[in-house]
Amino acid sequence: MARDAAGNTAASTAVGVTVANVDTTPPLFSSITVSSIGPNSTAITWTTNEPSDSQVEYGLTTAYGSLTALGPPLVTAHSQTLTGLAPATFYHYRVRSRDGAGNLAVSADFTLTTASAASVSVSPTSLSFGSVTVGSSSAAQDVQITNTGSVGVSVSSLTTTGPFTISQNYCQSNSGWNGVMAPGTHCDVLVSFAPVAGGSATGTLSIIAATRASAVSFTGTGVVPADTTLPSTPTGLTATAVSSSQVTLTWSPSTDNVGVAGYKVFQNGTQIATVSTSGYQDAGRSPATTYTYTVAAYDAAGNASAQSSAASATTLSAVSQSPYGGMPWAMPGIVPAENFDNGSNGVAYYDATPGNQGGQYRLDVDVDIMAGNGGYVIGAFQTGEWLAYTINISAAGTYRIEALVSSELSTSRFHIEIDGVNTTGSVSVPNTGSWNTFNWIGKGGVNLTAGLHTLRIYAEQQYFNLDAIRVRKGP
Repeated sequence: MARDAAGNTAASTAVGVTVANVDTTPPLFSSITVSSIGPNSTAITWTTNEPSDSQVEYGLTTAYGSLTALGPPLVTAHSQTLTGLAPATFYHYRVRSRDGAGNLAVSADFTLTTASAASVSVSPTSLSFGSVTVGSSSAAQDVQITNTGSVGVSVSSLTTTGPFTISQNYCQSNSGWNGVMAPGTHCDVLVSFAPVAGGSATGTLSIIAATRASAVSFTGTGVVPADTTLPSTPTGLTATAVSSSQVTLTWSPSTDNVGVAGYKVFQNGTQIATVSTSGYQDAGRSPATTYTYTVAAYDAAGNASAQSSAASATTLSAVSQSPYGGMPWAMPGIVPAENFDNGSNGVAYYDATPGNQGGQYRLDVDVDIMAGNGGYVIGAFQTGEWLAYTINISAAGTYRIEALVSSELSTSRFHIEIDGVNTTGSVSVPNTGSWNTFNWIGKGGVNLTAGLHTLRIYAEQQYFNLDAIRVRKGP
């Protein structure tokens, strides 16, 4: 409506207006609840009458000071978890929710007290079981796990290492107990030491209780029981004369509860050797002589069996030494190694193994002759073996004496004797690169008189092959 100065009025055309209904009401809370109170965390839930977000203020006073992360989804059932709390501590808290229109509701103040921290102690922290015989078990020793906190705790894991076993476990749940130790109570674990080998042993009992790990260390010594059992008496002893100076012994192996360590060999009642196998070569004996043998087994503990039944053998009669072929070897000159003098083992030669192991040329001797280097060679000269040759020096003078040898080793050595006297000293045999590659090796400056002599080559250190020996003029 409008009015002029003269008082005249006029009305406008009617206009319709609609006023909107604006939401200014904050959410309403209900069922504010605290749950799952632990030493360091708790859960808070509530409901609102309309969808809204979720947040909790908390602190040691009503000033709060801490705020959970905002839960942006608009919901009516709310849940927030407070973390990083101190154990056994009084806290204030209040909940906050804002609806879609921006209306914020803040609850009244509430309080809670966190749970005390779970705590356990273990005693003792180490155990010594002393000396225990291998194969047996020690008396059980007690380990106590005590709940020193203010809430119930459970032992979740018990494990041992080393030769230590849990003989009784009273700390974990069973059909009659839920496994939760009340504050101030303890449980027991009994542990035994069962060594499986001699010597010092260590181990550990690992405990996990109230999420904490503890350990108890163990020590003990395993004692191997004394072995007093005798090995069985050797049986089947045989003695066979293989030459004028050597007898071969064989017997059936003995048995023992732990193991046979070796055998003692007796000749005519006196121990002459100790061997680890059920056989022995008795060398260096006199010709045409009867020898009687027994053997006894022994173990690592020193227990010895009774001596076996006796066996006897008579060495062969000695064959007199003579040049092979009937004539001494003229020197200066060369003599093939296989043409050593006639005679038995210990007279014209010494070989540690019976029979001609090479199977060539002179099959009636114990020297190992084999084919090689275009003819025959003495194979695998062993330490202590020797060969003798009768030689005839044409004129007195200074000579060089050499052996044609081969080896794949660098430690072999020999010396050469004239009439029982070492005239060359120790001579090293070099590694010739192959058992089939031969080199002349020897010593000069040897003074010899004219006439007959016995030359002997002696193996100081095995192994090498021998093809020939030569004596020549020279320094």
